[in-house]
Amino acid sequence: MNYDEFKNQLEEERTEIEASLSEYARKSVNEETGVIDWIPLNVDANVPTAENADMAEQAEQYETGFAIEKKLEERWSNIVAALTRITEGTYGKCSVGGGDIPEDRLKANPAASTCIKHG
Repeated sequence: MNYDEFKNQLEEERTEIEASLSEYARKSVNEETGVIDWIPLNVDANVPTAENADMAEQAEQYETGFAIEKKLEERWSNIVAALTRITEGTYGKCSVGGGDIPEDRLKANPAASTCIKHG
């Protein structure tokens, strides 16, 4: 199976997610390990305090932003892992059972790491 189409989709989605993530976090690269992490923007500045007039609204905005950032980061991580599997030649193989992941599943979710049985 040719995975070029899936690779292109994953790279495009990674770019889109990075743009969205940049609204909530900044990319941080560990210089020693090369590991990338996303650090929420202005964490301390966004934490509601009793001094703020509209504390409940600020708390809700903070929690919503944090939840969005975590979901985007999780999807980004799954995409990066899938791109790594393509590079390593293990893409399309179930990470649990080792069997082939059906093409229909990969079309629905190119970042899938498991077959339907193990998903």
